[in-house]
Amino acid sequence: MKTRLTLLLGSFAALAVSAGAPRLLQAVKSSSDLSLVLKGSTVAFKAADRDLARYRYRFVAYKPYVDRLYTPKGINILRDSPHDHKHHHALMYAITVNGVNFWEEYTAPGHEKHRAFSGVEVGPKKAGFTENLNWRNPRTKESLLTEKRTIEIAGIAGVEATVLNWTSELSTPQGKESVTLTGSHYHGLGMRFL
Repeated sequence: MKTRLTLLLGSFAALAVSAGAPRLLQAVKSSSDLSLVLKGSTVAFKAADRDLARYRYRFVAYKPYVDRLYTPKGINILRDSPHDHKHHHALMYAITVNGVNFWEEYTAPGHEKHRAFSGVEVGPKKAGFTENLNWRNPRTKESLLTEKRTIEIAGIAGVEATVLNWTSELSTPQGKESVTLTGSHYHGLGMRFL
């Protein structure tokens, strides 16, 4: 199963959406103006010295996510873990797998565990990485799903915008033939705005 989200943030704050191991990331990888900066538990996307987005992958309670996404004017449009929805982390992906809820963070929620980075790409028009994750049942420590998640920032010629692509490829772990994916109507790729 593959899910794809493309976000286009212009200076007028418009949004268009379409569904659809740190060892490999150096401290700074750059090409032209685009760069990826690995610092502690985050990967920052930058253009020259301007922040574009930030991805949190370690030291997160239950799931890695994009915690900051900036317009070309430098405004972060995401809201992370607001008081009335503590489980909703800015731009995140979560569903229910075999009855284990990865979305809400109440009683024994599932844990999307970072395993490694791969496929790091930094070019003049696009920068991104692929992250490998295990979706684990907290009670049994069993791996329910594996995910190959790709996060990219891309440029569009002649358009002043921040473009983020998120692609998730979910697979059953080795030795498991199938899983049952469920969840509320809001499960999936979620984004919390300011």
